[in-house]
Amino acid sequence: MICKNLKELEKELYKRINIALDTEVADTVKEVMADHIRDDVYNKHKPKYYSRRGSDGGLADPENLNATIGSDGELFVQNITLGSKTFYSKHAQGYVPSGNANEFITPIIESGIGYDAWDEAFPRPYVQNTHDDLEQNHYHTEAMKRSLKKQGLEVK
Repeated sequence: MICKNLKELEKELYKRINIALDTEVADTVKEVMADHIRDDVYNKHKPKYYSRRGSDGGLADPENLNATIGSDGELFVQNITLGSKTFYSKHAQGYVPSGNANEFITPIIESGIGYDAWDEAFPRPYVQNTHDDLEQNHYHTEAMKRSLKKQGLEVK
C-alpha cells in the first residue's frame, strides 16, 4: 500500500495494529490467562463441597475469555464467567441456590471475598498474575510484532 500523506499512513498503521490486537495479541493474552487460571486458581485449591465447571462453562472455558479493543487501541481481556446457579452445601447436605449466580466470579476469586460455597476463602489473583507475567515477559509485544510482520510490515 502506498500512503500519500502522514494522515493516511497513521490510519493504515492503526488499522493493522487493531488487526494484530484482535487476533494474535488477544490469543496470546488469553493463553497466558488460561495458564494462570490453571496454575493460580485450579491448582491452588481442591473444592470439597462443589464441582468445578472448568472448561465447560466455568472459569477455564475459552468462550468466557472476552477480548475487546477500546477506542484508543487498548486491548481488554476479561473473564466473563458467571457464578453457578447452585452449589453443594455441607450444612444443608444438598444443593442450594447460589448467592453468586449471575454475578461475575473473577472479583470473588481475585479477592477471596464473597464466596458462598465454602467458609475458607483466600485470594487467587490470576488476573493480576497474568498482567505481571505479560509485563515481565512481553509475550503480547512479541505477538504484536509477529502479526505486523505477517501483514507485510518490517518490525524490529
